[in-house]
Amino acid sequence: MIWPSKKCLVGPRMLPDVVNPRILELEVAKGILAELFDFRTHEVDEMIRQRMEERMLYGEEFNL
Repeated sequence: MIWPSKKCLVGPRMLPDVVNPRILELEVAKGILAELFDFRTHEVDEMIRQRMEERMLYGEEFNL
């Protein structure tokens, strides 16, 4: 019997062996926001992008 190689078993959403903790923290936070506000993940990404643009426009002292 021939076993499939690991390459066949790895899907596009598999995490690499080493994950940057900050990236992992961001992904977890996105998931929490999406669940809390009943948003889709792309809507959370858009919220974050808009917030970053506001900070760039108005500076760090701008807070909602």
